[in-house]
Amino acid sequence: MEVSQYLFTDVYRHTSPSSCQFSPGTTFFAVAVEDHVIVRVTETMQLVRTWACRIPTETETNAARSEIRQVLWSPDSNYIMACAPRSGCTWIFGLADPSESPRAIVQAGSEGLVRSEWSPDSTAVLCFSEQRLRLSIYSIAGAPTSYIESFKSPSGCHSYRQDRRYFAVAEKHKGKESLAIYDAGDQYNLIRSFPIATHDVQGVSWSPCGRWIAVWDHRLEYSLHVYSPLGPRLTTFSSTAPSFIGPDPGLGVRLLAWGPGGNWLGVGGYDGKVRIIEADGWRCMSTLDPARHKRRHDTTIWTEPLDWYIDAAEQGPITLSRNTGEITWNTVSSQAGRVKEAIGVVHLEWNADGTSLFVHSENTPNDVHIFDFLPYPSASGPAEIRIQTILHLSEPVRQAKWNPARLQCIAVVTLAAEENLRGTGSGVFLWDGDWEEERSVNPDSRTSGSAAVIAIPLGSFETHDIRWSPDGDHLCIIDKSRVCIVRESTIDDSTPNARAVTDLSTIAE
Repeated sequence: MEVSQYLFTDVYRHTSPSSCQFSPGTTFFAVAVEDHVIVRVTETMQLVRTWACRIPTETETNAARSEIRQVLWSPDSNYIMACAPRSGCTWIFGLADPSESPRAIVQAGSEGLVRSEWSPDSTAVLCFSEQRLRLSIYSIAGAPTSYIESFKSPSGCHSYRQDRRYFAVAEKHKGKESLAIYDAGDQYNLIRSFPIATHDVQGVSWSPCGRWIAVWDHRLEYSLHVYSPLGPRLTTFSSTAPSFIGPDPGLGVRLLAWGPGGNWLGVGGYDGKVRIIEADGWRCMSTLDPARHKRRHDTTIWTEPLDWYIDAAEQGPITLSRNTGEITWNTVSSQAGRVKEAIGVVHLEWNADGTSLFVHSENTPNDVHIFDFLPYPSASGPAEIRIQTILHLSEPVRQAKWNPARLQCIAVVTLAAEENLRGTGSGVFLWDGDWEEERSVNPDSRTSGSAAVIAIPLGSFETHDIRWSPDGDHLCIIDKSRVCIVRESTIDDSTPNARAVTDLSTIAE
């Protein structure tokens, strides 16, 4: 068995979780500390660049307003954007610029600033104003500024086609909602606009194939509409649809996820159920209810060993306990007409090749359900959607994400128990579906992967979020005010400024 290490970097400060970002190529890692942007080499955490973000008319009175809340790399990795909504300023820095001065400063006027983001070609900055007044597109290449009036929301209500050429945004004019299509490659010129059948649109999502755009309505109305980018409405999926299974949930759609290729659409509701819609005919082909879904006799349930966090930093990765029998499940019921944020599906994501998807619902807050979807990546459709594995943890799940490179690997973090925070801190749970168990132990057993927990050896570190690097080799672990990076490495790794936790990479029972 191959011996390896999990290496934790030193802890670094940040003043906003959304400022902790890998570059698109994973080479660099950026973070904001108050009014400074700091860039390090991901592999060694060696300091590369530091910039100060100063308001052009800064005084002692408004100096605190320049605290950075958002950092974004440009898609080409050449620039870094730093946004301070309180000051209405967005700074653009060139990674290779010898000067410490920003390449450009975008300062909002009386309309204010909520957030900023990059255009797909890295030549413009999109700034969303307060009160949904307008979306301003500022060019850093000298082109004229463009404006989109009365956008619906600064987050969730706009989407790019997969090739990033066209931009769809929900708008509201004179009480009527519409979907507008803009040409992102031509200074965001309007191509077309058409009305949508929503009362209070909550989200817009362009399919990976580029042929369809899904929009969904407010949380008290289960209503999903799919449009062609040319304007026609192709289908409406609601509780009255012929393929809808079960009674009216009384609650709306909470989130939506397209399967790879755009052939399937997963719709997560506030009722805690996921409905799978196939694009061929736009019918509901399956309803997944994690709280009540039928579990096969070969479904593997992974649970935490008792008191695993005691001296866990010295033990390294700890294998979770494999269960196939009955265990106690924590469930939270949802009532029609009563909406709380802590109900319904909160995580729904396919892996990159579409063979698996995981679901986490607040109705079963401690569980991550991993479903088999396609039998193989090129399959025309699922033979049977069934639960492959359940991660049943002792604390509510806070975040879960697929590894972008290892197709059957998921990282999960939970709310840390008080006794954990007094000891080692929280941990990172890893499930690897590609791990082959030793057939000599049980030749007839079904391969269900491996699951382990890695304690974060950094004291009272309470994880709020996690982010995989684009290459899948590094995992960023974010506390409320601190951040570190963990990666798996061979035992002879000599990365400086890293804290190592040594154990076996192949975990056997």
